[in-house]
Amino acid sequence: MIIRLLEIDELESVTRLLQEVILDMREKGIDQWDEIYPPPSMLANDIQARTLFGGFAGAELCGLMVLNETQSPEYGSIRWNYPKKPLIVHRVCTRPSYLKKGVASNLMKFAENHAIQNGYDSIRLDAFVKNTTSVAFYRKLEYVEVGRVNFRKGEFFCFEKEV
Repeated sequence: MIIRLLEIDELESVTRLLQEVILDMREKGIDQWDEIYPPPSMLANDIQARTLFGGFAGAELCGLMVLNETQSPEYGSIRWNYPKKPLIVHRVCTRPSYLKKGVASNLMKFAENHAIQNGYDSIRLDAFVKNTTSVAFYRKLEYVEVGRVNFRKGEFFCFEKEV
């Protein structure tokens, strides 16, 4: 799998992938993402900020993630273990036809390597409490739950890992 920054002319592909992910989550009873979040304008901003990465199997976009330093205000209530310089991971998702094929694992390995190469001391992210698959995935990768926050859709675990 090749992972690279996405370009603005790929926004339509990104939007299609997210629509597939949202439909798949709904079919599984996970009411996490919808028409409000994440909006195409946010994704366009991610691309323009050069923070939206795509994972490709050949020419097909099979996964996404955002890597930046932007923390939700809600993160301020968390007692983080590594407060110096965290890399924040957002909007990790895998095209449903690529689930259980290592896409998310490859994306997270990329994020960890990116963090190391760019002088970050840790990675932070959140996961929807009701998305038990993603929660188990982050725990398997040795991310540690350090607290919980509430967003529009409900409660989210906050995870952290030293790199």
